[in-house]
Amino acid sequence: MRTIKIDVSNRQGYIGGSSVGAIVDCSQSYKTEYQVYEQFAKGINRPMDERQQKILDYGHLLEPVIANKASEMFGFEYEDTTEDFAWQ
Repeated sequence: MRTIKIDVSNRQGYIGGSSVGAIVDCSQSYKTEYQVYEQFAKGINRPMDERQQKILDYGHLLEPVIANKASEMFGFEYEDTTEDFAWQ
């Protein structure tokens, strides 16, 4: 089994699941495709409202569960290297 290490401490370096959802117009509640463009092309991060923050918090809580299941399905070893964040 191979090990894949993913550094999630700097999310500016890649497009994650939340951004992909906005880009393909599947995310009606998180952000728009234009907001993704602003974030990555111009470095503009707009503040989230309370509802958006809750969605983001739940997504962060589910990341280890999804990563573990994906590692089983696709045959790689998952190692959680995230540090303690306020949402954990």
